[in-house]
Amino acid sequence: MSTRENVVKVVSVINHKGGVGKTTLTANLGAGLAARGRKVLLIDLDSQASLTVSFFTQAEWQADLAPNKTIKNWFEGLVDEGAESLASLVATPSRVSGYLSHATGCLDLIAAHRDLSELDTALAAQLLIDPQHYLTAHRRLREGLAEKEIADYDVALIDCAPNFGLIAKNAVAASDMLLIPTRPDYLSINGIDSLGRKVQAFTQEYNEQLAEAGDGGARSAGRPPRSCSRWSSCTTTSRSRRSARTSAGSRGSACRRSAPRCATRRRSTGRPRSTACRSSSPAPAER
Repeated sequence: MSTRENVVKVVSVINHKGGVGKTTLTANLGAGLAARGRKVLLIDLDSQASLTVSFFTQAEWQADLAPNKTIKNWFEGLVDEGAESLASLVATPSRVSGYLSHATGCLDLIAAHRDLSELDTALAAQLLIDPQHYLTAHRRLREGLAEKEIADYDVALIDCAPNFGLIAKNAVAASDMLLIPTRPDYLSINGIDSLGRKVQAFTQEYNEQLAEAGDGGARSAGRPPRSCSRWSSCTTTSRSRRSARTSAGSRGSACRRSAPRCATRRRSTGRPRSTACRSSSPAPAER
């Protein structure tokens, strides 16, 4: 069984609102960490595949990845024959490797597929018919990230689609932290409260399912169970702090009145500055 020390740190970049910089943030954060010596795995869960085509050309995606080397092949294992391991879907962008040839870090990617949204809908419909497989459906990504080959990475960054379907819930269940990019405007920030409520409702439902399954069900994902203490999220803006301060009612850290207190800190490891919002809401209980 995996231990907490050799399980990759998982961060999901998520927001209901489109156009707030989720993919741009994921790509640049991953590249920056890799340049600083971190081993980074990017996972594209958006059917638009924008993160994928940020590192591979359209021709490369169609010829080398789309047939049988995308995250779709992993989730297909819930209803049919899918990939045997998540690690088998990892691809290395050749152009990025050239830039990192003199660094100790690396950047790999698991590509998205254009039909991922249709698969998401089909899996959700199947779950309504067969609800006893709730944990199996929602732990699929978590199980893959517990593989020993994936544990060699320092961090996995997940680019989520602008929805909260079954695949996005897989990302939340697998994550140590949620990173919520936003713009300092009313419509963008207003979605954070809605997302927070949905995440809290999901974590409560997920933990109830774990409790009913007992310890055996909690451990079957391959990661050690943990108490339902909290879930962490980071909220950032896609504009500068100066722009955020001049926007009426907006701040660089877009935690609204109902959101938890924020604290900005820099880790001693030299990683980029982040704004961490800690909440007392329960997290999916397994880690």
